[in-house]
Amino acid sequence: MATLEAYFRLLSDLDLDAWIELWAERCVIEAPYAPPSIPELISGRAAVYEFYREQAAGYARLSFPNTVLQPMADPGRVLARWYPDGELTTGAGYRNQNVGVFEFDAEGKIKRLTEYFDPAPLTTPANPS
Repeated sequence: MATLEAYFRLLSDLDLDAWIELWAERCVIEAPYAPPSIPELISGRAAVYEFYREQAAGYARLSFPNTVLQPMADPGRVLARWYPDGELTTGAGYRNQNVGVFEFDAEGKIKRLTEYFDPAPLTTPANPS
């Protein structure tokens, strides 16, 4: 739970250098219903860092209000529901809702994230107003 609290805090701060330290070296992110602009599978900490660094560069502000973290029966897994709320560097807004299962290694690092989100905000032109 502490890892995920740090995950959302560091991502809100757009501190990707500290955020990537929460990930295991051989981590995987899977987004089964991602639009074509988002990879369905990202493998390895370096690839995760590169992808998220590029994404974070597009945000002037980002927060995750009302995030819910739910421990699962397996102590190495947590179900999370979060609601990204941001402002892009273009001035456009971004809001979405996500749910994901985070899996952790023995050291408490994130080894796998399976993430589900609404692709519409990523594929529909944003209205800056």
